[in-house]
Amino acid sequence: PSVALDVVRRELPQLGDEIGKMLAEILPAIYSGDRARIEAVGARDVFVDEQYAELVTYLGKLSARSLSPAESNEISHLLAVANDLESMGDVVETNLVTVGLKLADAGVGVSDETQGVLNRLMEEVLKALRLATIAVVEQDRDAAEEVIKMKTDVWELANQAEVHESARLAAEEPNRLVAYTSEVEIVARLRRIYY
Repeated sequence: PSVALDVVRRELPQLGDEIGKMLAEILPAIYSGDRARIEAVGARDVFVDEQYAELVTYLGKLSARSLSPAESNEISHLLAVANDLESMGDVVETNLVTVGLKLADAGVGVSDETQGVLNRLMEEVLKALRLATIAVVEQDRDAAEEVIKMKTDVWELANQAEVHESARLAAEEPNRLVAYTSEVEIVARLRRIYY
């Protein structure tokens, strides 16, 4: 079973990489206002769901074997990681794609200033995802601690984004409410992915 668990640990980065690609592509797709581009990012979740199903099925078969308590705990841990990654894909597919389509349908763009604010938050979320994947795959405590230390930075960036959005709400723009609610939703979903 320990060799089989190593196999799963080596497969998880593929899932994490695909989530990272989806995250890296969703904001530029939203900024473009191109429905097809936004939907294409969401469609990548099919691969995530397939990979997830394979990993969970494999871990389920492993758990049916005679295992040591440490191996059982490792399976539970790897299942939790796979669940978290799959959930991140769902947030992109369901929530962020929906926000992007809402903005596209309303013909509302995201200002350059707001893009900068959202991009900084996304960069931290992507960094945390990469470090968390390293922490799991390589069983690297330093990488795990780095992700935990990032909490303050992510929280601060999310708060800055919310303050920025509040100021935008006061702007005299015809679609400011759609822009505000959509951009606040993006911030909330990025924060959720981090946590």
